[in-house]
Amino acid sequence: AMPMEDWQSRTERIEREACRMQIKLSSFEIQTLVAFGWLHACGVRLAVIEVGMGGCLDATNVLEGAWQLAAIVGPIGLDHQAWLGADLLD
Repeated sequence: AMPMEDWQSRTERIEREACRMQIKLSSFEIQTLVAFGWLHACGVRLAVIEVGMGGCLDATNVLEGAWQLAAIVGPIGLDHQAWLGADLLD
């Protein structure tokens, strides 16, 4: 597990860089960047990453090419309607 000090340090570094670049990141996007950075720093060679809310617009969906070994599509639900729209077409 990542020590809390590392989590805080990595989070603050990403927030500073996003501010400098004038990029607005959600807390989930920041958490995703922290996690990906930690996995890389630990030398993780294979990880299962769940794409959540938004599918192709999800923060975890930045992995592609050589970084993406496989993709599995599961059932699509309506649990994030407040953010994504009222039906599956939205």
